[in-house]
Amino acid sequence: MAALTLSGLIGSNLKNIAIFLVIKTPTDDLLTGADTIEQVGYICQEVSNTLKNGCFELRKWHSNEPAVLKNISDHNISSEVLEFARNEKTKTLGLNWSSRDDVLIYNIDDFSTVKKCTKWAVLSLIARIFDPLGILSPCIVVAKMFMQRLWSERLSWDDLLPSNLADQWNRFREELPNLSMLKIPRQVLGKCIQLHGFSSSIQLHGFSDSSTRAYGACIRTTYPDGKVKVRLLCAKSKVAPVKTLTIPKLELCAALLLARLADKVIQSMNIKFDDCVFWSDSTIVLALIKMAPNLLKCFIANRVVEIQSLTKDREWRYVQSLDNPAYYVSRGLLPKQILDADKWWYGPSWLKLSSSEWPSVEYKVSQLPELKSQKISSLPVNIINEFPFEKFSKLSNLQRIVAYILRFKNNCLCSSIDHKVGPLTVPELQFSLKCLTRAAQRQSFPDEFLKLSKKQVLSPKNKLSNLTPFLDHNGLIRVGGRLKHSDFSVDKKHPLVLHSDHQFTKLLFEYEHCRLLHAGPQLLLGSIRETFWPIRGRNLARATVRKCLRCFRFNPELVKSIMGNLPRDRVTPSSPFHVTGIDYAGPFLIKRGRGCKVEKCYVGLFVCFSTKALHLELISSLATSSFIQALRRFASRRGKPIKIVSDNGTTFVGAYRELGNFLKSNRNNLVNASALGQINWSFIPPYSPHFGGLWEAGVKSVKHHLKRVLGNTQLTFEEFLTILCQIEGILNSRPLCPLTSDPNDFLPLTPTHFLIGRPLVAVPDDNVEDIKTNRLTRFQLIQQLSQQFWRRWERDFISEMQQKHKWEELSSSIPEQTALAVLLQYKQEVVSSSEVSPEFVLFQCPIESVSSFKAEGMFRPHTLNTFFLTTTSP
Repeated sequence: MAALTLSGLIGSNLKNIAIFLVIKTPTDDLLTGADTIEQVGYICQEVSNTLKNGCFELRKWHSNEPAVLKNISDHNISSEVLEFARNEKTKTLGLNWSSRDDVLIYNIDDFSTVKKCTKWAVLSLIARIFDPLGILSPCIVVAKMFMQRLWSERLSWDDLLPSNLADQWNRFREELPNLSMLKIPRQVLGKCIQLHGFSSSIQLHGFSDSSTRAYGACIRTTYPDGKVKVRLLCAKSKVAPVKTLTIPKLELCAALLLARLADKVIQSMNIKFDDCVFWSDSTIVLALIKMAPNLLKCFIANRVVEIQSLTKDREWRYVQSLDNPAYYVSRGLLPKQILDADKWWYGPSWLKLSSSEWPSVEYKVSQLPELKSQKISSLPVNIINEFPFEKFSKLSNLQRIVAYILRFKNNCLCSSIDHKVGPLTVPELQFSLKCLTRAAQRQSFPDEFLKLSKKQVLSPKNKLSNLTPFLDHNGLIRVGGRLKHSDFSVDKKHPLVLHSDHQFTKLLFEYEHCRLLHAGPQLLLGSIRETFWPIRGRNLARATVRKCLRCFRFNPELVKSIMGNLPRDRVTPSSPFHVTGIDYAGPFLIKRGRGCKVEKCYVGLFVCFSTKALHLELISSLATSSFIQALRRFASRRGKPIKIVSDNGTTFVGAYRELGNFLKSNRNNLVNASALGQINWSFIPPYSPHFGGLWEAGVKSVKHHLKRVLGNTQLTFEEFLTILCQIEGILNSRPLCPLTSDPNDFLPLTPTHFLIGRPLVAVPDDNVEDIKTNRLTRFQLIQQLSQQFWRRWERDFISEMQQKHKWEELSSSIPEQTALAVLLQYKQEVVSSSEVSPEFVLFQCPIESVSSFKAEGMFRPHTLNTFFLTTTSP
């Protein structure tokens, strides 16, 4: 009714006055304030005028600032302000407030005249102590515990207390007047904190504690006022139930009481706290608050749910009992003792320090009480050992999915503190790969696994018997072999056995093929055998490369001719790059300078005739000086060659026309420059591209990796040079001869073996291969080891080059004046998008004339005339 009356008086004109009158007047008194004296004066004047219109004249005003009362007296004489005496006090919400000193005071009467000590008298005295903020909770909880004891003694209201209880009560009653000496500052946030504003350093700290007889909580605020100041805001205490509860349950009740009290404070105060921290000296309670409530029993779960909903994401921390001010609420203090309890009024000393200096104690609870009993139920199920490898198309996806499954399993079996979150780690991915390998082995070799697990010997007819397999400590089948005493890694000495027909092995080969920049079968198989030993792995490596869509699109089949004999320089042992072939590749586009200007660059390829070793140089232009500088860089790093062979330029078509013009126009300059450096320069015959097959194969290998790695990406000069160095290292690591299926075989012979062992300008050495080792000097021993590479080169590499692996027969001659399907190959473009662009045009047409064609079936340049176009073959 009072609020309705005030709303009618205010109307809709004075919105601020309505807020003060309706919201801030829960009782007969109006409690308000403002940031400045002018604002308070405005509020007082408007409130007085508004209520005066309803014949409610305000006559009593109190303020902690005398200037406010002075302004009211000067401008509103009709309000008849009553001046209180200097030491006169008034009650505000039941508390005594000294407006002059701006402090709260408790006025406790002298109860020493009360002679009878009955339960009725005790309750009457306790009810007279009005403490709505709970500031006197340590003293009041003593009276509460005493009253609970009287009820347990089952005394009637008028029965006198026993002598021991009477003595305790008389002592407490005699000390009660000491509470009148307390003067508690009303301001808990200081004058520097604006009431309706925000300060960046206001913190709220809550403490909870319990004992066997009572539990309670208290809240404090910290704020900067020159130095960090701590003020007691409010507190609350409760006696423990008569029914005995365990200490962890009582500590949890105290934490719940703190959560409710803090939520009430935050909602009541018109201030945004910068940080809210809750403290408890029970590690069990802190652990229970972090747990999922569904794992706890009903009593604990209900309270944990409410605490989590009230405190939300606010921090709970551990505090020692000696530093916990709520200790006094749970144990109690006599009125005389509370006067000197500095820890109760000002909290622990470290609250005035920064948060980094607060106590931080690591705790870990091994066993928590009040957990639900785990019920284990078992059902008969069929054990399925089949893992669905066929549902996955990429090894990386399969590996990561299994790693997440294993992480979920481990998190379910361990406590929440040990849970793993975030991105997958390298050990998790490695363990996932081992689990997949184990599952694939059990599917591919079930009988062998059972025999090996029982330590039985495999039959000689078994496909794994020649590998001497065994089971390691992880249950994985490994190759025994004969490399046990070598210094290689465990995976190299005892690789994991896989079957080439299994889906996991196929996914592994596809992943490694892409990781090696779409390498060929030899390099792919060599890389796989560093860790795994696939049965019939060579066939799978070839099938993987053949089925690769990207490799297939960049490897079209051309017209074949009979392969010729190798030149003498190709089959004569010599030092690396003693005879060198040179070719250009490009142009390629690079970015240079400001504005990402696009320029052309070229790749100079130097290939050794005897070892197939490659050296790549990035050349900025087609100028003669740029090429001569690249040649000098090559000679300084690889040694000066005795002979250089290159294309004469007429074999280039389309995009290579610029390179041909360069070599053709600068042929004399290049020969003169090389003659000055004592280098014999020769050119291959015209119209004979197969004479330069060695460097053409090198250019093809370089472009093979460049197209798949770069695509249409434009790099800077340094970035392109870095990619070329990596490709050079990969190509120089290719095996020169096929790998055998013997696990005890040596490392494959590669061009890298011939790029070390002597200085670049060292003189040739004598042959010391046939001399016994004990007769050699240290220098001759090193030379003998180097010469053994050439023995393997002669025995393995040269013998492999004896066979013709392609161009074994002539292509059939084209009959004249007949209709047939003709396949024309146009200029090949780099295709890196997902859309498949046709590189060939297939059409059927009658051939009108064919010129320059010889009857013996050897292809020569000729002209093809059709209805659609006229084209000349090279």
